[in-house]
Amino acid sequence: MSINPYQNRWRIRGRVTNKGSLRKYQNARGEGQVMSFEIADDSGSIKVACFQDMAKQMSSKIVMGRTYTIAKANLKQADARFNRCTSEWEMMLNNDSEVEPFEDDGSIAQIKYNFVTIGGLGAMEPGSFLDVLGVVIEVSDIVELTSRSTGDLLLKRSITLTDRSEKSIGLTLWGDLAQNLISTAEGNPILLCKGVRRGDFQGVSLDSLRSSFFELNPALDEAFALKGWYDATGKSVKVESVNNMVGGGIGLNDTERLTIKEGMELKEKDQMNDPKGIVFTIRAVLTMIKKDRDLWYPADPETNKKLVPSSTGKWRNEVTSKEYDNPNYRYVLNVNAQDHTGTMWLSFFDEAAQAIIGKSAMEMSDLQEFRENEYERLLEAPLLKPYVLRVRAKQDTWQDEVRVKYQVLKASPVDFRAESSVLMEEIGKHLQ
Repeated sequence: MSINPYQNRWRIRGRVTNKGSLRKYQNARGEGQVMSFEIADDSGSIKVACFQDMAKQMSSKIVMGRTYTIAKANLKQADARFNRCTSEWEMMLNNDSEVEPFEDDGSIAQIKYNFVTIGGLGAMEPGSFLDVLGVVIEVSDIVELTSRSTGDLLLKRSITLTDRSEKSIGLTLWGDLAQNLISTAEGNPILLCKGVRRGDFQGVSLDSLRSSFFELNPALDEAFALKGWYDATGKSVKVESVNNMVGGGIGLNDTERLTIKEGMELKEKDQMNDPKGIVFTIRAVLTMIKKDRDLWYPADPETNKKLVPSSTGKWRNEVTSKEYDNPNYRYVLNVNAQDHTGTMWLSFFDEAAQAIIGKSAMEMSDLQEFRENEYERLLEAPLLKPYVLRVRAKQDTWQDEVRVKYQVLKASPVDFRAESSVLMEEIGKHLQ
């Protein structure tokens, strides 16, 4: 789609490959509503945004997968934080814009889905955007939460999916999606999830975004095959949570607790040769967060790879050569943990770090600059407190020396009632 702001007599044709929901917002100028969608042809894709009455009109008019022509829209530089399309521009519809459906003659490719199996999610990069097709086996009630930043009421619903891998995963829906997409697992429908985010908060998870698209019982060969498998054999299979094999490596049971000494002794086992490592759980106290280097790094908003300052005053991804006005800071913490058997240095990346700090790296960056006392208080808050930590031990080589690194995949404060049950099980095993 080779268009730019210096030409205004263009008209494009494409297929809608993603459609966001109509949502309300409020700013200093008052309330409003916004809606966006993505349209693609053989040359690439572009995001289209619209506001107020136009947003309401397009929300009814635009249908996922249909083909449209668009003309007389404004163009602006794409904001990579919220835009995954290939075009460097994004469209803003106005009252003069023309958006009309046209007959699908097959000249524009159909929507492509790159489905990842649920069993393969642990090996995917945290923060990546994925397409998943699953059978709905559980739907929670809606939970009402209050946003810490805005005070707004948030609606949340959790869905559990499974597929032929015989693994299950939790998907979190927010807002209108939580309220309107699905309320029961009755009939075990097939759910298509396009552009959901692979999270690692409290283990592997899937999160819905404003740009995500969902469809129940889609008319796809893959969906028909999955439903046939589930009705024939899948419903009688005992599925296992993907978090029991999180990271794709060899996993010990999530309820089994190792001491730090036992965790470090795993490096002597043959399983450590697995390229994805060994996953285990410890119960430990955090004693120190290393502060001899930055606690976060400037990340590409699209790929999470490191950015470097460029000569233009922007931030540059040296692999893709893309530049951004501002980076998205992501945590990389080195934390010491201790129990009665020893100590261990652990790496906490972004979501695991947020679980113990309680704020994002972007927020902490601002606090470090403007409210240093609050910044220091938040770094001290997790220390000398017990946590349950899901850890991946993995070999790597540095300067021709083989070493084992320990990464925290999931961190949560000790739930004393739940841990008492685990301890009772451990005691029972020793009494047998």
